[in-house]
Amino acid sequence: MKNMRLKVKKAVVITLLTNIIQIVAILVLLLYLFLSPSSVFVELRTGSQLFFIFIVIISIIAIVFSGRDIYYILRVNMQNNMMKETLKSVEMLNNTLRAQRHDFLNHLQVVYGLIEMDEYEEARNYINKTYKDIQSVSQVLKTASPAINALLQAKRMTAEQNMITMEVTVTSRFEDLPIPSWELCRVLGNLIDNAISSLCEKPDNRLLQMELTENFSSYIVSVKDNGAKISEKIKGKIFEPGFTTKKDFGQGMGLAITKNIIQKYNGRIEVSSDDRYTVFTVHIPKAHNKRNTMAKNY
Repeated sequence: MKNMRLKVKKAVVITLLTNIIQIVAILVLLLYLFLSPSSVFVELRTGSQLFFIFIVIISIIAIVFSGRDIYYILRVNMQNNMMKETLKSVEMLNNTLRAQRHDFLNHLQVVYGLIEMDEYEEARNYINKTYKDIQSVSQVLKTASPAINALLQAKRMTAEQNMITMEVTVTSRFEDLPIPSWELCRVLGNLIDNAISSLCEKPDNRLLQMELTENFSSYIVSVKDNGAKISEKIKGKIFEPGFTTKKDFGQGMGLAITKNIIQKYNGRIEVSSDDRYTVFTVHIPKAHNKRNTMAKNY
């Protein structure tokens, strides 16, 4: 798989360099023909002029098609990378569920033993702890998309590793999404990673709250954290490509990519921030809402 990625990158680079060489060659040739004192192009016969124009047009068309192919290859490669990340998250979720199923009988035996010994308080405490572990997984298993469920579970585990309390509220199945699940996972992943990065700068009391809901016209995602406030000056730049406040890492592309994906599906993203919380809210129009808009245009 690694060799395949290297081959794809090599093919893209070679094609891109070939196109650049063709463009430079055509420009140099045109400059020579039309700007030379002797006006070489005018002195050519009509047949030669037509042949030259034909070669230039064919070269330009080849460059355009090559550029389109490069874009397609990069897009497919990006989709494959996201699908691999999604499959990895699904595998992690599957392993978590298998571990819970394996431990369930053991939990029942422990509770039964405690009740047999009249240790009711210990049994209650044990059940409460076990229930919290099960509930933390069941919170993210409420959407109709296995990819989204797996991503949320993976990010919840990342949050726990960074001593962050992550609360997930799901009141929508997120069915019939107008956006492919792998692209929505990119949006969710970028927003959650951004919140985790901000919270890691706090010494303690790290809270991340996420909500997936819907209304009649839109699917709504909200990511809220109690990290540092985003100033009004920075707020207007955070969606610009390359802008970042992270000194040690990051290329400043996460939020820019997120906004581009959302806008591609006629959605919008909003951000609000004060001394207590920073909230990113995403609205994605439902498919029927888009059809109604198109019908009105006709």
